[in-house]
Amino acid sequence: MVRAGGRLRLRDPDFSETRMWRGPVWVNTNWLVAQGLRRQGLIDKAERLERATLELVAAQGPNEYFRPDTGVKPRGPRRCSDGPPR
Repeated sequence: MVRAGGRLRLRDPDFSETRMWRGPVWVNTNWLVAQGLRRQGLIDKAERLERATLELVAAQGPNEYFRPDTGVKPRGPRRCSDGPPR
């Protein structure tokens, strides 16, 4: 199941569930997209994106980004609370 705001289609050869801008769902980017949709008068689409994003965070907890295919936090050494890469 694709979650709100994935940047590339799952079948795209450049897709990666964990590489920046290659597929992950980013909460902050979804917020910006929703603002743009609202400014264009696409209120229903903005509300659907906001609702889906909030549901994702409610289900998984806060994180920098999420896998678009499953909606779960990606596994790895870095979480949004870990600070800069080591």
